[in-house]
Formats: sequence, C-alpha cells, structure tokens
Amino acid sequence: METLLSLGFWISIPFAGLIVLKTLFSSLLLSLQEKNRSARIVISVVIGLACWSIPLLVLLLLGLFNGSFIGLFGWMITIFSLFFMKDTLKMIYLNKSKEKFGKLDVLFILLFIVLAFFYLGFPHESIFGGRDQGIYSNSAVYIEENGSLKVDYPVFDETDFKTFMPGLYKTENTITVQFSHLFTVLLAMALGTAGVYGLFGLNALFGLLAVLLFRILLSQFLSQKVYVIAGALYFGFNVTQIWNSRITMTEIFTQVLILGAFIMLVWGFKEDNPKWAGWSGFFFGLAVLCRIDSLLLMPLLIFSGILFSIFKDSLGDIGKVQNKVWLGMYSIFIPLSIISFGYYYYTTQPYYLDLFPRLLPIIWLSLILTILTPFSSYFKKIRERTYLYIYYIVSVVIVLVFIYAHVGRPDLVNYTTISGTYREFSIINLSYYLSVPIVYLGLFGWLIVLRKIMIQKETKWIIGFTIVGGFSALYLYNINISPDQYWASRRFVPVVIPGFIWFSFVALEAVGGYLREKRYLRRTLSISLCLFLVGHTVYNLYPIALYKEQGNVWANIKSIADSIPDDALLVTSGADMSRYSTPLFMSFSKNVIPIGSLKDSAITKLNNMVNENEEAKVLLLSRNEENPFIGLNTNLIATFDLKTTQTEKIAIGLPRAIQEIDDTLYLFEVTDSQDLTLEAYTVQGINEQGFYITEKDPHGNPFRWTESHASVEIPGIYLKNPTQLAISLAHTGPDGRELIVKANDQIVYTGQTLRDTRTLIISLDDVNIEQDHLVIEIITEPWSPVDSGATDSRQLGVAVGKIQVLNR
Repeated sequence: METLLSLGFWISIPFAGLIVLKTLFSSLLLSLQEKNRSARIVISVVIGLACWSIPLLVLLLLGLFNGSFIGLFGWMITIFSLFFMKDTLKMIYLNKSKEKFGKLDVLFILLFIVLAFFYLGFPHESIFGGRDQGIYSNSAVYIEENGSLKVDYPVFDETDFKTFMPGLYKTENTITVQFSHLFTVLLAMALGTAGVYGLFGLNALFGLLAVLLFRILLSQFLSQKVYVIAGALYFGFNVTQIWNSRITMTEIFTQVLILGAFIMLVWGFKEDNPKWAGWSGFFFGLAVLCRIDSLLLMPLLIFSGILFSIFKDSLGDIGKVQNKVWLGMYSIFIPLSIISFGYYYYTTQPYYLDLFPRLLPIIWLSLILTILTPFSSYFKKIRERTYLYIYYIVSVVIVLVFIYAHVGRPDLVNYTTISGTYREFSIINLSYYLSVPIVYLGLFGWLIVLRKIMIQKETKWIIGFTIVGGFSALYLYNINISPDQYWASRRFVPVVIPGFIWFSFVALEAVGGYLREKRYLRRTLSISLCLFLVGHTVYNLYPIALYKEQGNVWANIKSIADSIPDDALLVTSGADMSRYSTPLFMSFSKNVIPIGSLKDSAITKLNNMVNENEEAKVLLLSRNEENPFIGLNTNLIATFDLKTTQTEKIAIGLPRAIQEIDDTLYLFEVTDSQDLTLEAYTVQGINEQGFYITEKDPHGNPFRWTESHASVEIPGIYLKNPTQLAISLAHTGPDGRELIVKANDQIVYTGQTLRDTRTLIISLDDVNIEQDHLVIEIITEPWSPVDSGATDSRQLGVAVGKIQVLNR
C-alpha cells in the first residue's frame, strides 16, 4: 500500500508543473504549446520536479516528511488534472509537433532505449559509508523511515564523543548530516516507491532526463538536426554520464537543473519573456541549493550581465527589452542563492564552515563584479576593429594556455601513486572521457561563440559562454578531488562535460558549413570522425557497460544487521569500518558507536555498563580478532565473509579491470572479565611508551618488541583487586641480559633473559596499588639484530605477547 501511495508523487510531477504554469504563468503555457511535443513533455517534467523540491525540503526541515502522505497528495494532483485540465493536457501532451518526425528521430528513439538499458540496468549499490554517495543513500533511508534528519546519538550524549562518523558531524544535542538534502528527499521518495532499486536507480532516470534536455538545448543553437541528434547521443553514451548516473550523487541532478535553466533563459531571450528567465533563475538557484559549489554560478551570471550590457546597444530596442529578461532571471536567482546560504548554515553548519574559506573568493568576486557593473558603459566606446584585435589576441592566448595545460603542465610532475588531486592531468583525463578531437573541437567551438558575442553581437550565447568557460577554467586548473577514476570525473559532470560536447558540435556544424561545397572532403571527414567517436565510446564503455559495481552490498550489510538485536549496543573497531558503521546506524537503525570516536571517559562508561549491568547487550564488530577493550572479554559469535566487486582505482586514464573485494568481519559478544588482559596492540585508554609495532610469529600469534625501557599505565578504574602480574614473552633475545619489572616504581622482578622463559608470574602483594593507576615498567639491556648479521637495526628489549593483571 505504501508503494502505491508513494507512486502518486512521481506520476503527479508533470501535472504539478502544468498546474503551476496554468495558475501563475498562463502566458508561458501558451509559449510551451508552440514547442515540439518532446520539449513540452520534458519541460513540464522538470518544472514539476522543481515545484515539488521546495515543499519536500520544507517538510523534511519540519520533521513532517511522509512518503505515503506526499504520494497521496500527488494522486490528488493527478486526478484533479485529469478531470479539470483536459484541454491543457491535450494541448501539451497530445497535439502534434510542428517539427517533422523523420529517420533521425527514429534513430534517436532506438538508441535512447539502448541507453535506458545501460543506465537503468546496472545501478551501483551505493550504501557503503565513508564516501559521499553513502551519505546520500543512508540519509535517504533514514528520512524515509523517520520523517526527518534529526539524528540522535546512540546510547551516550555528545559530550562522550570526540567525533562521530564520516559525514555525520558531532554537534550539540543531535548529529548533523553532511551536504544539502534537496536530492536526498527525492532519493527517500524513490526508496518508498520502488524499494532499494528505487534508491539506487533514481539517478539513472535523471541521467536520461539530462540527455533529453541536452537535445533540446542543442536544438536551440544548432540549425541542423543531424548535429543535434549526434551531440545528444554522444553525450548520453559518454562513460562519465553513465557511471555518475548509477551512483547516488548530486552531480547528475544538478546537471538537469542547469540544463533546464539554460533552455528557459534561451526561450526568454528568443521570446523577450522575463517569465521564462524567472524560471531559469529558479533552476539556477536550485542548483546552488543542491550543490554548494554551484555558487560559482553567481559571479558567472553577473559577468554575463556585464557582457550583455556592453553589447546590448547594438541590438537597439531589442536590447532594452532583453534587459528585462536578465532582470527577471536575477530577481529569482540571487534571493534563492542567499536563502541557500542560510539553509546550508542552518542544516549542515560544520560542512558549510569547512567550505567557507573556499566559498569566500567566489563571494568577493561576485561583489566586485556587481560594483563594476555600472562601469561597463566604458567598454561600449571600443571600436569594432578593436574588438576584432582583442578577439584574436584572446584566442591565441587561450589556445596556447590550453595546449600547455595539456602537454606541458603534466611533465612538471611525476606521480606514481594516487596522491594529491593530480590537477596537472585534468585535460588529459578530460580527453579520456571525451576524446582528444572533441576536447579541442570544444575549445574551437568556445572561440567561435566568443566571436559571435564580440563581433556578431549574438547575445543569446553569453550565458553558455561564461558558465561553461568559468567552470572549465576552475576545474581544469584545479579539480580539487580525490583523483581515482571514475570518481574524479564528478567535477566535470554538471557543466564541463555537457559544455565541451555542446561547443564541439557548434564547431562541427561550423566546419560542415565551411566545407559545404567540398562534399567529398566533408563526407570523408564526417565518416572518419563518426567512426572514431563510435569506437572511442565503445572502448570507454568497457568494462562498466554491463557491469553492476558493488553488487550485493545491501544484502551483505543486511545479513550483519539481522544478527544484531535492536536493543544491543554495537561497537565497531578497526580501519575503514565506517563503510559498515554508517549504514548499520542510519539505514538499519542499530545503536552503532565507533570505538575510536569515544573519549576515554566514555570508554569507562562502556566498561561500567558491561560490568554492572548483566542485561546490557554489547557487541563488537571488527575486521580482526583483537580485543580493543580494557578488562572485558570478547566471545566470537558470528563471522561474515562478504564479497563484492568494483572497478580498479587509477589516477590517469580510465579503469579497465574489475577488483574483487573480500571482507571478513567478526562479531563478538562483550562480557565482563575477572582479569585484565592487554594484548600486543594499542588499546584506547591505556597510556604506553617504548613499544614497537605489532608483529606475528609463524603461528600467527601477535607480539610487540619493547625498547630498552617500556611502560604501560593502567587507570585505576580498570583495577579490581590485583594480586598477580603475568607477562607472556614471545622472544627474549640473547641470553644473559638483565631483565627488571617494576610496578608503581617498585621492583617486583629481577632476573636474566633466557630463551626458555615464556611467562613471568609476578606477585603484586607487596606493591602499593594506588587508586588512580598501575604503572608497569619492563627494563632490559638493549640488543640489536644487526649484531647477528640481520638487517634490522632497531634497539630491542624483549618481545611481549600479552600482559595480564590477575585479580582475586
């Protein structure tokens, strides 16, 4: 029933868009009627998505999110539309297009179906914690189950934690979840409608929607349908589009918003209609609300306005009318961007404050450009010939810089492992994504557009020119992301990838027009380039085309969750355990605490919980069998052998291999212990000095070498009534060296190292055990394996397997 109710939300999306247009913007409905049918349908869908987004976000902030209720309201919208808006629906969805439907359209539809198979058939199970997509997925599950993102601390309060989990910030009273939640609420709706597949597959629908929007955008700037269809298909089959559409990240949805904004602003200019521009500003503002780095749109849009003000006089009266179009866009975009700032500060303050130093230059640039706007009139005095000279100079400089960044800049470094951001290789990797011809055609197309703006005064190109140019300049200079592929491609997805493909086909159409009379040469070049791009696309699609990355991850984590009682406290220990801790906590509602996030005082509380409450259920999940607790036993109750796969992680080029991931996790029950045992590894809450790293003997038993003087300080809270000290020795080194053991500065053992000595049993009856601590010192004459011809030059004492404090 819940699935059926939630389905109403998705069905209502196009109807919601039409209701808003009919009620508030009836002139736009008439304008939309003049577009071809595919454009009418696609734009009604994206407007409906935009109209739903803000109410969904408000419901989340109020803690009133309920997928079934929202879906029920969606059904009401749908029923209302079907009964009371029949003429509007017929006009938008059933009226035939004025544009002729031909063979190219058939080809597009057939290949779009193939594309849908690639996008929808192999969603990644993006539920692991520790990386961004896991934050979005787990947050969506939490929202769907709880109706809000008010995340309470498990068992303890915030004063007991040093940190929490990656993407889950420690803040007062509640845990704060990283990132904007605009995209997350849509994931939550998809989960409620189609279950886990909906959660992981929603972005694929947005990816397909982006392809349709990109085709509409190209049709506004390219005169020949063959280039429009080819560009849209090359965009859709691009490996970065497919990969990013299969994970639960915001780049694809942001791309949809920006493409929609482009289209509506172009319509605003073509029809001199500020209302379309207002919708464009709304979509640009939603992009900022969805991804904080979209704030770069602000200075770029302000700069676009400056360029327009310079060239608008050459348009005569049209320029004055189009000035209202710009104002229509700014009047919505700027207030919504400011609201977005407040939203980020209110909902994810630690994330916002961490990024603020990087956002500050964008804010300052926006303010400076705003101040300079009135002075743009001085540029109007520049003569046309001067503009021509400026154009040639700028073009030469940009081409030289681009070539240097492609072939010269990478030679300045010599990376052999994934380190830093590999920003020097940005254009090289962009060429892997798109191919070298498309990258340079994109540059050539951008320069063609610059000429159209400066020389031919075609102002409709200004927005695309500045936004594509600005985002490309920033991310090709410094991509600022972990460089492993395909992960690093995310930075290019919202603007750079579609921008380069857009302008590359602008260049191709220009070249085709130039070679109109040279048909044989034109046909030869066209066929050659087509074969190359098809081959490049097919080659890039291996191995991901028919491959589901991180398959079975949800089932793997669910198998762990099913073994954990709801009232149990689960402590996780070990490296990279956040990939399991986050989903177990957020998606499966378990009381999960990473032991490394606790303060020492909280460790004490945890011990007391086990020691003093027999009904307390405390479990430990770890990648190894080490006991991280002090004075507590761990009894193995389950072992999980978890398997999945992922593409290899490389920094330059695209992955070609698939890696198997085998994880073995151990689940322990934590119980009280009469004695205190310290194994051969560091334990939180115990201060120690003079120990080397943990090693293992041929039988797999762990031990640690001491230096000549090693000490362990055990807080008094872990001491019950100690009577004996047992020190297990894995190796004593050369015989005959003096060995001294002290307890609280009292010598409790004196002897010599002997190879046969394996355990020292030492009485503590005469030792003054203070209430605050017990300090155990192991002192030996140092020796070095290098003296026996080995390469190990360390100064060693004895090898300690474990230290036990035995109580009565």
